[in-house]
Amino acid sequence: MKAGPEDGLTAEQAAVVARWRDLLTGIAVEEMLHLALVFNVMTAIGAAPPLSRPNFPRSSDDLPGGVQFRLLPFGTDSLTHFLYLERPEGMERTDAAGFVPTIPPREQIEPGEAISRAQDFGTVGHLIYGAVGTGTQIS
Repeated sequence: MKAGPEDGLTAEQAAVVARWRDLLTGIAVEEMLHLALVFNVMTAIGAAPPLSRPNFPRSSDDLPGGVQFRLLPFGTDSLTHFLYLERPEGMERTDAAGFVPTIPPREQIEPGEAISRAQDFGTVGHLIYGAVGTGTQIS
């Protein structure tokens, strides 16, 4: 990001950019905290935290049928898509253009099933707060 007058910004623009930089830095710090917390939980249960990443472009095969993943340049479409994925459970929101589910959703787990199996989640809120946080099955 440009920072100040030496980059062609006015004082007002530089102040706005500084606020954006602080906000983005705060988000990065929070995400690293989330990563550390997940790795701590994984270590506590005897799992090895994965530090590898998939090659891009990444296939969406391991994601729920309603979740599409694609790298986009930063802009309206990418922001709209991430807001769609991160929306709270129960919130209606339209995904960005071009993100159409291609994999049918998995069947929901029925009450009384003894063996766990892969489940779909509609939003990050649904996964984290609706299931993982309460220890219940995703429905």
